Amino acid sequence: MQRILVPVDFSEVSKDAVRSAASLAKKTGGDIVIFHVIETSEETEVLREKIDNMLAMRELKGITTHYKQTTGNPIDEIVEQQLDLIVMGSEGAEGIENLILSTLSEKVSRKAKCPVINVKKFVDLANIKSIVFPTDMKTDQSSVINDIKALQSFYGAHLHLIKVFNDTLVLERDVEKRLEDFAGAMKLESYSVTARPNIDKAEEILEFANEIHAPMIAMGIHDRHGLGKILGGFIAKDVINQGKIAIWTKVIEEEED
Repeated sequence: MQRILVPVDFSEVSKDAVRSAASLAKKTGGDIVIFHVIETSEETEVLREKIDNMLAMRELKGITTHYKQTTGNPIDEIVEQQLDLIVMGSEGAEGIENLILSTLSEKVSRKAKCPVINVKKFVDLANIKSIVFPTDMKTDQSSVINDIKALQSFYGAHLHLIKVFNDTLVLERDVEKRLEDFAGAMKLESYSVTARPNIDKAEEILEFANEIHAPMIAMGIHDRHGLGKILGGFIAKDVINQGKIAIWTKVIEEEED
């Protein structure tokens, strides 16, 4: 996490993303790259003032900060940047809007080669002591386990594994036993397991994180290929769009058939 990309549109939520990234950069000694994709309607003088004001934010004092801008498709331009981490502000989408729209940050999360942290308000990313890890315990999630373990180690955080299921014939204790087996196979440390029944998996994940006052959810995310991944993708989409805390994601690599 030595170089952190923060895409901005100069809105309040993107300023909160800069503040969040700054808290992390101070912990790691890393650099911040503030990145803006120019819209053709933007006036040069107004844009220059916005840039100057953002670079002058007091939270950036003492941090090596760069500004970069380009034109083009915002999603493509953001994911093409080769940095260690992306921190993005996200307005989110709820209700019927969430069924038909994907926010910019959610689309970036699916395409980025590095981890992405989505925030909707300032989050002190230097101090994360509790991380919720939703898992379906499938083998393809092993591709992000090392990243999540590294994240946990960096913070010295406790990892809360949660599996949400909707099978009325399944007992919570049986699911939790499977979670324990999964955690053992993945060689996780400092963790606890929780199984919750709910047809709305994203809702239950967010409710659980709220109950334990966790500041971050970390999860693998699929690009949309195949019916199973499409259905699973909606869970990640809902968590990103509806979550009020930091949502860390890493794309799950496709496995050979």
